[in-house]
Amino acid sequence: MNLADAPGGARKLLKLRPSLLLTLVRHGQSEGNRQQLIQGQSDYPLSELGVRQAEALRHHLVERGVTFDAVYSSDLQRARQTCDVVAGGLPVTEDQRLREKNYGVCENQPVSELFVPAGGESQQQVRARAGAFFRDVCQHHLSDQCTRVLVTSHGCLIRELIGHLFETYHGNLKKADANRIAPNTGVSVVHVARAGSEPDSLTLHFLKMHSDEHLGNVASTAPPGV
Repeated sequence: MNLADAPGGARKLLKLRPSLLLTLVRHGQSEGNRQQLIQGQSDYPLSELGVRQAEALRHHLVERGVTFDAVYSSDLQRARQTCDVVAGGLPVTEDQRLREKNYGVCENQPVSELFVPAGGESQQQVRARAGAFFRDVCQHHLSDQCTRVLVTSHGCLIRELIGHLFETYHGNLKKADANRIAPNTGVSVVHVARAGSEPDSLTLHFLKMHSDEHLGNVASTAPPGV
């Protein structure tokens, strides 16, 4: 999580202005994950393991001196609970655009029953709201001080946000990585810098992708888990 330890000459990225460092965190294991249910926008709390995962990430960040200037979270409690632990008391802005995909009639059913959800969202709709959120973050936080922004959200939403970044800006990401879902409390870090005068003229450099190195002796819970 320390820029100085990241590959690709990350220290040089701090010289790019204006810029921001965006940290994306999937929520810890929820009770819905534990029961292997399709959660979507149904509101499950963290499981005991999920709380430990979030605490492990917080400890990892504190050990490395990582701080944040702004914090955003999905308003669903599994993401907000994760955020409250990881952010360490910083003010949190909830944003419904960070909610998990709406799985319609599939919600609260076993993961094995997942199919195209009646009354739910398409992949394109989820990607569109993720992209709108990202544009707002850039508008508010791209600055000469390299603003550090934490976002806690959900597996599908983060995948679609990263897919939007890959599709629009490419950066140093491989397509296969853009299609992955993070494990619970998986961390992705992307440096965003202004490349020109146009609002969408940005350069992106991914420093971490779905890392769970912080878990150590705490169990990692891998996808699927929506």
